[in-house]
Order: sequence, then C-alpha cells, then structure tokens
Amino acid sequence: MIKALIIDDEPAAVSGLDSILKLFCPEVQLAGTGTSVSHGIEQIKSLKPELVFLDIELKDGSGFDLLKRIGEIDFSVIFVTAYDHYAIKALRLNAVDYLLKPVDPDELVNAVSKVRKPTQVNYGNLLKDVQEGEFTKIGVPGLRETVYLDLTDIIRMESSNNYTFIHCVNARPMLISKTIKSFEGLLPEAVFIRCHQRHIVNVNHVSSYVRNEGAHLVMDGDQKIPISRANRSRVDHLLRKKFPSI
Repeated sequence: MIKALIIDDEPAAVSGLDSILKLFCPEVQLAGTGTSVSHGIEQIKSLKPELVFLDIELKDGSGFDLLKRIGEIDFSVIFVTAYDHYAIKALRLNAVDYLLKPVDPDELVNAVSKVRKPTQVNYGNLLKDVQEGEFTKIGVPGLRETVYLDLTDIIRMESSNNYTFIHCVNARPMLISKTIKSFEGLLPEAVFIRCHQRHIVNVNHVSSYVRNEGAHLVMDGDQKIPISRANRSRVDHLLRKKFPSI
C-alpha cells in the first residue's frame, strides 16, 4: 500500500480524486487531506505520507511554497493542477508527474505507477532553474530507458499523428510516442518555437529565413521547415529578438 495525502483547497476536487483513487488505484491508501500550505505542512509532518497529491494554487500560497518551507522532501509528489504553465515544465523534466484537472483515470493510474520509492528533490532550486532557463537537458522516455538529450543538440521536432520525430545533431531521428504538443509546454520558449502545426524548431539551428509566399526556415543540414501564416509574426519576432540584424 502507498500511504497518500491530498492537499487541495477545493472540496469537490478532493472528493473526486479520492473516488477515482478508490476505483482505479486501490494500492493507494488516503491517510488525510490538507486545505492550504500551512495545513498541508502540518498534515505531512503528522501523517508522514509516501505520496502527496499537491495542488499548485492554494489559498495561502502555492504548492511550491509548501515544498520549499517543509525542508527535506522524503515523499513522492504528483501535482494536480488546472494550470498548464512553468510548473509542468519542471515536473516533466525531473521524473515527477502531474495531472490536469479534471483528473483523467488513465493518467492517474500511469502517474501512480511511477511511484515506487520516495525520492528527494530540491523543488526550490528546481523551480529557479526552470524560471531562469538554466536546465540543459530533457528526458525522453523510451520502451526500456529514458534518454537525456542536450537541448543544444536538438535541431527540430516533427509531428506524426500521436508520435513525434526528434531530429538531433549527428544522430538518426528518434520516434517518441508523445504528441508534439507535450514538448511545446516543456521546451524553453526563448529557444524553441512552434512555427507550424507539425513543427517545433531550435532557433539556434536556423541558417536562414525565407519570407516569400511559401515562407519557411532553412535549418542546419539544409532542411526546409514551413512556417504557417498564423505563426509568421511570432517567428519573425523571436528571430529578431534572438539575433540582432543589420
């Protein structure tokens, strides 16, 4: 059994998650709940859970505030949030998981399956690194292993239905069973841009920008990547900001 705690200030969310856990994750034993940062800290210290389902936006602060205040993290964390922003980038980068509200049972089962042994993570430094863009690798899950790719080596990503091809320097393309949208929320926006419905590119590997009717980017290796009409202004703005022109 996995001893768990839910920290969320929405009673309906707590009740809903508890019900889904009982139906789909019987190995999770709910020991208690918390409704705020301060209450959550009290419950964690008192109940000593192995797993905490933690909301990001609480009435007296954030889930990250709680983790920074509590000190040593000797339990696993799964964030449950309605907000798809920088926290999600942090979670995907560091092998902890998150769930978006309303919670999908399949995603919940998948998240809980990753909780085996408590891990220690410095969430304060983790959040700082993500905000300042200091992380240099992303973990790409495969069938038997997770491969950590240097961001500087990634040239581009190309969607293929529910899969994504990752093109890297001096390597064969990797086929990943993730949608391209899942990478869009992870990669630093100052370097990677969604230039087309099917393409994300690393601007550091752009060799030229062709601005005609069939606007496209020419990447290192002479790969030509289309730019959708809706994304042209974003691409132009980022390239001008990243690379000053004469």
